Amino acid sequence: GKSILLSALGLLLGERANTEAIRPGTDKADISAEFDLQSQPSLRAQLTEDELEGDDPEQCLIRRVVSKQGRSRAFVNGIPVTTQYLRSLGEHLVEIHGQNEHQRLNSRTNQLAMLDDFAGLQKKVSVVRDAWLTW
Repeated sequence: GKSILLSALGLLLGERANTEAIRPGTDKADISAEFDLQSQPSLRAQLTEDELEGDDPEQCLIRRVVSKQGRSRAFVNGIPVTTQYLRSLGEHLVEIHGQNEHQRLNSRTNQLAMLDDFAGLQKKVSVVRDAWLTW
């Protein structure tokens, strides 16, 4: 049970697709999950900035479809995205603790995001990011 759930979550969050995820006798695997973003203002802001906001800005629906031919399609709130985007999004949505998972703390990007969230600087970060992008 746990390994099936973790495999499905992994696919949803950008892991490499494998045709073994497809149930025998079917043409594709179609996996979806909805995430609550109420406590993640920086992630809601990111989805809005990337024009991926859904009908309810406090919810995020992720869907991944893997075909028998090995092709994979990914969607956030019904809008196609890359698996790289899913991986980036997944780092903020789910934490699975296991051996060596503490190494995530060594990521400079994760350290900055955690500090900004803790300090409540999401709006200021967005303003600085926008200024940098227009420069």
